[in-house]
Amino acid sequence: MKNKIKEVNTNPITTDLTQFNWDVVPQPKGTICVRGSICELMPEPLVPLYADYAGNHVSSTMLKLFDLLMGESEVLAFMKFYIINGYGYYQFTMDRHFYWFMLKKMKKVRITLNVHPEWVEKGRLPTIKARLAELKELNLKDIDTKELYEITHELTETICAYYTYCQIYLAQAYKSERLFTKYYDKKIKPKVNIPSHVFMLGDDAAPTLADKALYALAQEIKKDVKTKEIVINNSSDDIRALIESKEFEDHPLCKKFREYLDVHGNMLYDIDFSKQTPHEEPRLIIEALKIYVNGLGEDPIKRQKELLLKRDEAKKKVKEVVSDSVYRKFLIKLKLARFNAPFRENGLANMGICQPFLREVFFEIGMRLKRKGIIKIHEDVFWLKEDELKFFVSGQNLGSLIDEIPKRKALWKKQKATNPPSCLPKNARMFGMKLDEFLPKNLEEHTGDNSYEGNGRSSGKVTGKAIEDKKED
Repeated sequence: MKNKIKEVNTNPITTDLTQFNWDVVPQPKGTICVRGSICELMPEPLVPLYADYAGNHVSSTMLKLFDLLMGESEVLAFMKFYIINGYGYYQFTMDRHFYWFMLKKMKKVRITLNVHPEWVEKGRLPTIKARLAELKELNLKDIDTKELYEITHELTETICAYYTYCQIYLAQAYKSERLFTKYYDKKIKPKVNIPSHVFMLGDDAAPTLADKALYALAQEIKKDVKTKEIVINNSSDDIRALIESKEFEDHPLCKKFREYLDVHGNMLYDIDFSKQTPHEEPRLIIEALKIYVNGLGEDPIKRQKELLLKRDEAKKKVKEVVSDSVYRKFLIKLKLARFNAPFRENGLANMGICQPFLREVFFEIGMRLKRKGIIKIHEDVFWLKEDELKFFVSGQNLGSLIDEIPKRKALWKKQKATNPPSCLPKNARMFGMKLDEFLPKNLEEHTGDNSYEGNGRSSGKVTGKAIEDKKED
């Protein structure tokens, strides 16, 4: 590989915040906007249709959660979903009424935040799966457009609701891990010099189970010479076409891969329904499968055993250097942190369970819009505004949007090139604490030798020279 150049990322390293005005002063006084909670699953600007849908469903699902767990919905008077330059924000109005409400309801808030994670995994998720299975029995082509429109709202509400439920134990996981790390770093780490994450790795959470299942599938494929040759000698796109073709739907590889996607293909990195899940776009999973079939890549079962062994050895080392009371507290905090972590991963892994079918429903509406000459391709349905979609659903003549949609896409592209502030206005406080201390920051300036200045597009580690315009830079 020496003296060879590989292009690894064509995205800009920094972004320009000057294209858009972020000097937003939310009203009334005491109002702040933060990109936390569900907004963390909105890393890019929202397409117009999702922006309109989210405005309704993000707030309504929060209302239902508070009604369900606390019998209170008054908090929603202080909380709304807000769009700034295409990006989603939670808007809080923290006036004296908000603080008084939080003080009055503190006991109920604590009870809500300590709901057992299985309330979601065993109490809510099965209901969602059952309803989704019922909807999948429908023949979308035979359904009235108005009913399709109603289904899109039902499923969008379901996705937002599931994330809202998951927030409970996402908060628990964050809190327990933070308490463990804080205690460990202060009382134990100076004596053993072992990173705290060593104690958290090795358990069976969704990503580990998915990796082990894919590795097991690869081992099965390797036993059949013909199937192995298909995987090794064909591109990911060709294998995907084979898996999706009706001609080969009964082939063992196709059946097993579809079963894998049904269980492990629902991870959602962007809640915007214009985005695909791995279930719809499995190219990266197929690439990983090819690596395993080729005999490359580390055995995840072996790796997990090594992590568990390393964790046990680290615990023994801790026991040798601290008192019994410190070790007992260490184990209690570690047990709680490890208990919550898998629920967090499992929740995120199921986040996209409704997304593929929801997109199918939208595509059916998009085909009808296309036949009327309103949009050029059915995927452009996401670039409508909801008022326009309602107009079409009501049976009225909407008129062509073929010239308008490219303008909306161009604006979205400009918005994507910026990096939205995590908190507006800057230096906002809640209960005396700076909110931006708990949120991802923009690098407004970076000084030092051999450095770029600007706002980072993504995290990462530079391991080679950056070359710009054929000149080392």
